[in-house]
Amino acid sequence: MKSPATRAASARTVREVMEPRVVTVVPEMTVRELVETFQEEHIRGAPVLGPSGKVIGMVSESDVLRHALGPAPVDAEPATCLPVSASLWERDGGEAVATRTRSAARLAACDLGQVRVGEIMGPVGATFAPGDELQALSRFFAADGVQRVAVIENDILLGIVTPADVLRGLVSPR
Repeated sequence: MKSPATRAASARTVREVMEPRVVTVVPEMTVRELVETFQEEHIRGAPVLGPSGKVIGMVSESDVLRHALGPAPVDAEPATCLPVSASLWERDGGEAVATRTRSAARLAACDLGQVRVGEIMGPVGATFAPGDELQALSRFFAADGVQRVAVIENDILLGIVTPADVLRGLVSPR
């Protein structure tokens, strides 16, 4: 016998719980501007859009902290920034796509106004379609520890969904 939460989730879709108003950023934005946007919008992460409006990566507070708090190179001056070793995003059919490659430079040794979102963003990762079952999304969040996924259909960003959105959907009436 299914639990009430399982029955509720299996009857619902991602569209019912996604947030359609999405704050997005671009790879050219500085990390300082990104942090200010996170604070102003009360968000913890955002999709990164390329020139055509396609989602090319995701960036979060954790990405900023992972780089800002990383150990500075031994020979680096505290107030200087090491050059980025290579392009951190690659071209894919004319669209930039984030890779898992990371710069050797650490934001701890940099001015956040000199580092671009494109240098710290992660890949898009898993995405869901608006018609996907909420139960599948619930299982994904529980298994993978991901904190947000983009809702995309035909390469168009329609929304974003977090575990909190799913929980709200599980307890709210239709």
